[in-house]
Amino acid sequence: MRSIRARKQAVAVRIITAFFQMICLGLLGAFALVVSSRDVPLAGDSKSTRNSQPGKIGQSGVSCRGRAVNTMAQKGIVKQLFQNFVNSLRRRPPPKMAGEDTLGNKYFEYIPDEKSEERHRRWFVPLNKSRFDQEVPVQWEAWLRFRRVDPPTPEEVEQSRQIQAQTIEKARKIKERRQLETAKPQGAFPSLPGLQKVPGEGRIRESKTLDPLPKK
Repeated sequence: MRSIRARKQAVAVRIITAFFQMICLGLLGAFALVVSSRDVPLAGDSKSTRNSQPGKIGQSGVSCRGRAVNTMAQKGIVKQLFQNFVNSLRRRPPPKMAGEDTLGNKYFEYIPDEKSEERHRRWFVPLNKSRFDQEVPVQWEAWLRFRRVDPPTPEEVEQSRQIQAQTIEKARKIKERRQLETAKPQGAFPSLPGLQKVPGEGRIRESKTLDPLPKK
């Protein structure tokens, strides 16, 4: 019941608005016609024929041309106002929802009619509307900036997220390995395979005492 009542109220408001717009346009058109009829001189006007001479352009000729230009401009304004009024009566296509990501952001797209002067728009509504720095997936950001035509699929976004997570994990392991290498104590000699770290390491020391001579 509430939805039906709301629709009736919306239709009534729309009809009243259109009625007032028609009245305003009628008044503007009547005013423009009155002004144009005053500015354009009649064909048998004595002032215009009196000042015009063969081979010369009098002041009346210049004024007639200026008034004709003004009349055309006024008619163009009235035509544009009428066209805007007609466009306002047309039902605008509602924006459609293009999709939703894993973060809860909802993406919308508005495609105007071909005859309309409105521009093509894309936007998103974050899950928390108070956050203006909400993170957006790379694929959806490219769609918002019109770098891609079709919105990304959930599979594409998930695959990109996994690749990004693997890249971050590899970078973390490389960083930990470098930290361990820099934390090792360095000896006096370089640590290379096949070389001794301490001189004489691994050798069997020979006794310095001499064996007694055999008795004769």
